[in-house]
Amino acid sequence: MNFKKIGILDDSIGGIKVLNSLKEIYTNENFIYFADLKEYPYGLKKLSSEKLAKNSFENISKEDLKLLVITNPAISMSLKEEDIKIIDGINRSIEKLNYKNSLVLGSKLSLNLLEKRLGFNIDKVDAQMLINLATDGDKNYYIITKLISEYIKDKKEVILFDSNLLLFKDYFLNYNKNLKVYSLEDFILEDVGDYLKDDLRHLASNRQKVKYYTSDYRIAFYKSAEEFFDDRFSSVKIFKE
Repeated sequence: MNFKKIGILDDSIGGIKVLNSLKEIYTNENFIYFADLKEYPYGLKKLSSEKLAKNSFENISKEDLKLLVITNPAISMSLKEEDIKIIDGINRSIEKLNYKNSLVLGSKLSLNLLEKRLGFNIDKVDAQMLINLATDGDKNYYIITKLISEYIKDKKEVILFDSNLLLFKDYFLNYNKNLKVYSLEDFILEDVGDYLKDDLRHLASNRQKVKYYTSDYRIAFYKSAEEFFDDRFSSVKIFKE
């Protein structure tokens, strides 16, 4: 039996998209999803981001984890070196994508931290308004496409550098059929695959279990999640520190 869990850390609901992909691939793994909704949005908390990220990391690390997937770049890039294996897809995306030729959408903090890691300025847009729509469970087609048109203009390639933006990927594709749209999700899945490829425990016979926690606003979390995902989230619990 494989009792250790794969942790997913975010500050909203976007990481559920990554979680669902992992659930389909690793059908015998157990998962725990922690949304630090109380401190949302990390992307606007430059001065306290390191402290908040460390606190969230320590909370979810109390669980018996084999690895931790952080789907919010503002959280993962605010963390120092930690003992547990952390996967965020960022390094792999830097290796495979040409950030100089792409428009990068994300939160202000994550974009600034990305530029610091890259060592050069990028063509970027603070997409916090669109990120907020996902957290609010708002799928208003007119507003979303209006924002996308303001962001994209005549760009040919865009990188969605925030988990909440994953929920609007189809909107981007429908806006322009020729637009190349990349996100961290694919790189996270590749990183997890590399990490687990020699771990046969994930093939053991085990009934998959998924637990959802939020630091606050439980009802808001599951109502927003149910707007975007064909599932029930009323079982989500408030995480007790």
